[in-house]
Amino acid sequence: MNQGRNDEARAIFQALVEEDANDDVASTARLALATLQAAAQAVRQDPQVNRARVALHRVRASLLAFRGATGQFPPTLQTPGLERYGFSYEDMLMNTAGSVAGYLMYKYPEFARKVDLRWEYAPAFDRTDLFTDYEHTKYLLALQLSGFDRFKDTPLQFLELQLGYYSRGFETRRPDRERNIYIGVGVNLARVFEKAGCEDFCKVFHYYQPPHTYLSLDNDLND
Repeated sequence: MNQGRNDEARAIFQALVEEDANDDVASTARLALATLQAAAQAVRQDPQVNRARVALHRVRASLLAFRGATGQFPPTLQTPGLERYGFSYEDMLMNTAGSVAGYLMYKYPEFARKVDLRWEYAPAFDRTDLFTDYEHTKYLLALQLSGFDRFKDTPLQFLELQLGYYSRGFETRRPDRERNIYIGVGVNLARVFEKAGCEDFCKVFHYYQPPHTYLSLDNDLND
């Protein structure tokens, strides 16, 4: 068992119990703590108890996904963006969707084989904080054909379907600001490098989408 992750999960659960959370959240945290302790004890008694490990991971994934979706983090884990920009229902919706997708990928490997959530960034060398450089950022969901048995041994395994979103002109307050949604067909770079024998290197492409590696049809929602 990864002791560092175990301690991290325990600290998060304990924070939920101790902070001023509502009764439902506190009860969930207490249950998670009890399950975490039971699973850890089982693994200590028998290192080969894989079911205990699975139970531990699922409890951690479930509670972290719940907290991410509802925004219920201890004050030390909250970002200053909320104070600066205020609450947004759209942000909450995307947080929920991302948390649910992350949980599904964690719990169901078959789902993770088929779906990626990625961040695309075209470097802007005049910016120091690339994570808030929305003028050069896109977010997308990729459906990987390599995750389907009927395609995994065909040339189509190197292709994927993409659904993405990006905005332009909001930071500079342009009058022609854009909110774009797009569909595309791209090269599955993770699969390409995996087949080339670079399995460790290819993992980055499950999270990062290099620009100009797909063809897309864009639609500006502001039109």
